[in-house]
Amino acid sequence: MPLETRGRLLHWPISWAFLFLCIVVVILPMQALPLTIILPAVYCLWSERFSGLKPFVISLMPALLMVYPPFMPGTLLYLAFVVCGFLLSLAEKKRFIGLAIFVPSVLLGIIFILSICILAHKQSMNLAEFTQVSVSHMMDEVTGLYAQMVTSRDMMEFKMNRTAIENRILRLSPAILVSGFTFVMWLNLIITAAIKRNIRLIFWKSPDWVLFVFVCTALCYVMVEIAHVFQNQILGLAALNIFFMALQAYFFQGIAIVGYFFDVRNWNKIFRWLIYLLIFSQVYIMILVIGLGLFDVWFDFRKRMSKLIRR
Repeated sequence: MPLETRGRLLHWPISWAFLFLCIVVVILPMQALPLTIILPAVYCLWSERFSGLKPFVISLMPALLMVYPPFMPGTLLYLAFVVCGFLLSLAEKKRFIGLAIFVPSVLLGIIFILSICILAHKQSMNLAEFTQVSVSHMMDEVTGLYAQMVTSRDMMEFKMNRTAIENRILRLSPAILVSGFTFVMWLNLIITAAIKRNIRLIFWKSPDWVLFVFVCTALCYVMVEIAHVFQNQILGLAALNIFFMALQAYFFQGIAIVGYFFDVRNWNKIFRWLIYLLIFSQVYIMILVIGLGLFDVWFDFRKRMSKLIRR
């Protein structure tokens, strides 16, 4: 009984600390961006102390700052991530790992596209023109940073290839957008699962229909862009973007297999983090991890690992 009373007394100090962090996100959205990115996980962990919709209602209190116009952008950003935290909490409690990532990612994508459309309308541009201008500004920033790190010869080569790079970014912008939001929610789910220890992400496997999407989009892209069976650039572009989205699902599955291997072998956490950093810093290793997740559909590597350990 004393322990229960003490736990209840801690609810409000922890809630005030959570609300303070939320207000920081609203007032200083850019400076507090790292905190904003993991806000869904923070909300998910904090809301466990309450029942029903009480934590969600409490978390809406900082949104009252939107009455002050300078805080409007930060408030909208905060509300988007808080709602993602609420959705993550619902899906995580029911062990719907895929939905815990997919639904909040879709919400962030819709909000982002609406925001871009509003900004484009204010500048009398359509969505394609605004995206092209934004990518061009981004490349200007990258060019400035790149010039400080490489030789003049490499810089000249970069400038020669800049137009091609911008075109690739524009072609893959939907996949880049979806992959970014999906990665953010995946990171939040990892943080939540690591602290609560109620979900074993190392056993996660992508749904069977992802393989169907993967194969169909690959064939569609080959027929449109390489074999020229169909003369439809929009179809080829859509197939390419959906193909890369399917690859991300297999990357997550590959990471789960790597985590399973670490777990069954009981590797030291320092070595685990070093290998994870190596995976995320090397493109070729990331491709190997994607291949691991893809071929797991047929070979079930985790089952084979468990059989080897039993021997």
